[in-house]
Amino acid sequence: MSVRLAIPAWSDEGLDSEVHPRPLGSPFMAIIEVKNREANLVEIVRNPISSLLIPSREISLASWLKSKRIDILISPKPCSPSVVEKLMDWEIGFQVIEGRTIREIVDKYVRRIR
Repeated sequence: MSVRLAIPAWSDEGLDSEVHPRPLGSPFMAIIEVKNREANLVEIVRNPISSLLIPSREISLASWLKSKRIDILISPKPCSPSVVEKLMDWEIGFQVIEGRTIREIVDKYVRRIR
C-alpha cells in the first residue's frame, strides 16, 4: 500500500526545499509517495491556490490536492479548523510535523509509521 503526501514548500529544490509554514500560501507543494516505508519524491509543483484571493481557498486547496491523489497534507504548523475540515470533507488527512526541509519532514513521517 502506498500513501501520497503533500508538503508546502518555498521553492523547487527537491527534497532540500525549505518547508513553507502555510499550505494555502506556499508557492510550491512537494508530492511524496511512501510505499513499503520507502519515500520517493514524485514532483514539486506550483501551488495554484497560493495566488487565489477568493474566500473559498480551503475548498480549492482540498479539491486540488484530491486531483493530485494526495492522502495526507503535512504542515510544520497547525492549519485553521476550516482548512482541516475541508480536507476531511475530501478524505484527506492532516498532520503537523516540524522540520526545516522536505527531507526532514519525510524522514520524520517514515519513522512514525515504522
